[in-house]
Amino acid sequence: MTKDQFYDDINDFDQLYEFCEDVGCPLNEDWVNDLKRAVDNDFPDAHGRWYYDDIRDKLNDIDEGGEWYRHVGTLEFECIDEEFYSYRDDVAEWCEANYVFNDPDEEEEEPEEDPVPEIPAVPPEDLSGYFDSGATMDLTSEVVQKIQKTEEQKREAARLYREHIEQLQRAHAERVLEEARLKKEADLEEFRECSASYGFAMI
Repeated sequence: MTKDQFYDDINDFDQLYEFCEDVGCPLNEDWVNDLKRAVDNDFPDAHGRWYYDDIRDKLNDIDEGGEWYRHVGTLEFECIDEEFYSYRDDVAEWCEANYVFNDPDEEEEEPEEDPVPEIPAVPPEDLSGYFDSGATMDLTSEVVQKIQKTEEQKREAARLYREHIEQLQRAHAERVLEEARLKKEADLEEFRECSASYGFAMI
């Protein structure tokens, strides 16, 4: 809640009291709106300090026509109904001193979400060049630059990047295995030809 919102929303003592309870403001600790209960709570202390005539005078001094009072002392209550705006200002000052209000200048607008960049699939015949020409580093740089600032977009971009790299790695492994197989067959054929030239038969 900002300070302006506080002044817009808090318009009576009931709301001000509840607000103080919510934010932990101690200024409402001596406010009472149940005068009879407050007087009853003071009687044990009054009986131990004063004579009956003194207690009667204290009670006669209380203005019973109000709604909200401030407990000044034992059997002493001041009606504060006409002082709402002053008390509200006091609470506002306490909130500012204790950093309760939000600063409207620091409220940031949520950034608009940009679409997650799509990484195009690379045809199998073109994959070998990524490992031979250093294009993998270029791809990594391009993907990192497109990763969005929000955590969700970062995770999504990272997932797409990992899938793309795994695709490249699988294709590379398949190419290496195929080259190894072809080399093995060529070596075997060469061995057969060499053996035949020396009169050995290959089983």
